[in-house]
Amino acid sequence: MDYVLFDVGGVVVNADHERTFKFLQDLEVPRDASKNFYNIEEYLRFAQGFVQGIEFGAALNFVMGTNLGNPVIRNAHDMHIYEVAEGMPDQLERIPYDQRGFLTDTNPWQDERVDELIRLRDYTSVERIFRSHEMGMTKADDGCFEKVLGLLDADGDKVLLVDDSPEKIQMAQKYGLETILFTSVAQLEYKLGDYGF
Repeated sequence: MDYVLFDVGGVVVNADHERTFKFLQDLEVPRDASKNFYNIEEYLRFAQGFVQGIEFGAALNFVMGTNLGNPVIRNAHDMHIYEVAEGMPDQLERIPYDQRGFLTDTNPWQDERVDELIRLRDYTSVERIFRSHEMGMTKADDGCFEKVLGLLDADGDKVLLVDDSPEKIQMAQKYGLETILFTSVAQLEYKLGDYGF
């Protein structure tokens, strides 16, 4: 295996959208409305780098029927990322530095929040940190894995993806990547051993 790429949210850091929904409900946003937070088209476009946070916030206010300020929306967003997964730094360190990377569906807000918890650039070269908003596509978009393989100059069967999303695992497999569907740090520790790490 030439490279191991880790998803970030739900793998390296613990993330839970319910924390955002609870925060919004405390501000008297109805639960049904708060559930739209991560599901509106502008959130996807934010993750693809096509809109900025202010545009996402305006679209979200429209959909939820609210008038929240952008700092409040940003705070609600950042609530869902809350800690580094226990034992995950040790698992990252099992992979040699020059084989370790990250492939994440993210946006600038999420990058800053993750950086408060763990500095990805301390674990790999910035050339092996692939962020959706910088690439203009998420892992679910056609061409994402092809682009990443090209940037790595690697064949799919030489790249292992660790991700917690079955949909994204399936997309990676279409491009020939080896995959681990992440369920826990303990499971990852065992599965990495299968690949000789």
